[in-house]
Amino acid sequence: ENEIIRQAYLYGNIEAWGYANGTIDITRQTFRILEDRQNLLGCIISHELAHILNYHSFNKDKELSEQMTGKPEEAKELISAEISRKYESIADAKSQEMMIRAGYPRDTCLQMIDLLHKTTGDGSGTQDIDMHPGHSERMQSLRKYLDAINPTTLKMQEKTTGTWNYNSLGNYLKE
Repeated sequence: ENEIIRQAYLYGNIEAWGYANGTIDITRQTFRILEDRQNLLGCIISHELAHILNYHSFNKDKELSEQMTGKPEEAKELISAEISRKYESIADAKSQEMMIRAGYPRDTCLQMIDLLHKTTGDGSGTQDIDMHPGHSERMQSLRKYLDAINPTTLKMQEKTTGTWNYNSLGNYLKE
């Protein structure tokens, strides 16, 4: 068990999940990979917050249920993947909006998405069964969103003096 944990830390990649109950789970190896790039960690957290605050888990399930009406069970995987990709793109846009409001550069989440794909070695395009858009589609979608918004109309927040501290023993982030 300890060896599996050690190897996951060494060979795992950037991963995080936002749960409907408001919990965000970020793997330990994410902190190893990001090192002190708090802006990129902020993008990960804001992406997962976007899922939570906008009830994406519930909305995806509801939308899948509605779209499956009258369709064969075999269609479920493809429909679910398409819905999931839609909500991933929405979370990408909302997370970059949060980051801009927090005073970070407008390309922060573009940097994060690019790093995520590069560290996995996944430069592939979107496949029908993929739950996340492929690299090019994801980057293009977020660039399109950024081109459409005017960052000066977003209410900028004062930068806080708080910092994040990672407790590796307890595996949690604390402000």
